[in-house]
Order: sequence, then C-alpha cells, then structure tokens
Amino acid sequence: MKKLNKQATEVFAQLITGLKDGYCKIENAFFMPLTIEKIGQAAITGLGNTDLYSLCHYYIQNGDLMQDPEMCFMVIDNRTETQTDLSLIKIIPYMYVLASIGVFEESVTLENNEVKNFNLKQQADHAKFANRWLINIKQQGFLDIDHLKCQFNFQINTDRRSWDEVPVRSKWFENRIQAVKLAYRVAKRYTAEVRLTEGTHPFTTSGSYFSHTDL
Repeated sequence: MKKLNKQATEVFAQLITGLKDGYCKIENAFFMPLTIEKIGQAAITGLGNTDLYSLCHYYIQNGDLMQDPEMCFMVIDNRTETQTDLSLIKIIPYMYVLASIGVFEESVTLENNEVKNFNLKQQADHAKFANRWLINIKQQGFLDIDHLKCQFNFQINTDRRSWDEVPVRSKWFENRIQAVKLAYRVAKRYTAEVRLTEGTHPFTTSGSYFSHTDL
C-alpha cells in the first residue's frame, strides 16, 4: 500500500501534533473549516499498532454536513521523545468522500484488526490525491494559525425540559476554561441551567452542568 510522501507526512504530523482530546477544528477566514479527528485504533496484522484519523473540509447544506472532501488514514507512528525523525511515521490513506457528487471510496477494508480487502490502484490514487491536498492545506495557511480550536456545545435549559429537546449551539475555543466561563455567564444571564459538552456528538457525550443557582 502507498504511504504519503515526505512533504505530506510533515504536514499531517503537524496537524495531529496539535490535536486535543481526539478532535480539533481549524478556522480559516478564506477557506472551509478543517477538522482533524482521531476515530479509532487497531492492531493491524502486518502493520502493528495503528491509529485511525479523519481529515475533513466541510460545509453545511440544508442542515447536512457535506464533506468536501474527507479522507481517512491509518497512522503507524514509531516516534519517541528522543527519536522524532519523520521516517518513523507511516501514513496510509484508505478512504475518500466527496459528498457533493455522492463519492464514497474505501480502498482498504478493515475488519477485526485485519486488512480484509484492498484495491491497490484506488489506494494509490488516494495517496496521490492526499499528497496534493496536504500541500494545499499548508499553502492555504492552516498550519500558520496559532491555535487549533476545539468544538464546545451549549444547551440552555430555561424550563426544565428533557435535554434531548434542548437545541444545541456550538462554539470553538482554544481550551475548556474559556468554554466553562461562557457557560457560567449564559446560566446567569438567562436564569437557566446550561449543559456543556465537547466534540461533534453533543447528545451522546457526557456533559457538565452549570446552573444560575450555583453563582
């Protein structure tokens, strides 16, 4: 299977170095947001311990998240604190999604920690595209942004409804402290209870609760 070239590997390594709690979003005023998410782990026969990552540009259309594109990667990272050479990290693309035209390509199928099926030509095409895409990401300035921001979700409950019925509002912060301060301010302003979660799944993620009565 084809891995990323040296230049693309360097860009990818910088992106995951800034990852906080498995998910980050980089806002760039001139381009679509870029998200980086650790989506799993596997001990794949022949490859060893492997982390699985998603890299995605997206926009919202009629309430739906549209990947433009999204790619998934297997990352075998043998670097240590004393050995940081990029030759010790291997990054293999295995999925490509372009929602606007309904493209979903899985060039490598993983099942029970094994590579079950793979399409060598398609996987090579994925690697070729990823090499170009990551260089574009660098040229567009995503690596120059000082902070990778994490998504925090706020639900403002003013009438003791079930939390599943309370709308979610999302904002992006550099750290959790900023989000907590905002949750307290909102609870006080609206005389409400505020539920705070982090990441892309607010209804299934464990949350923290802030009440105006605590202030």
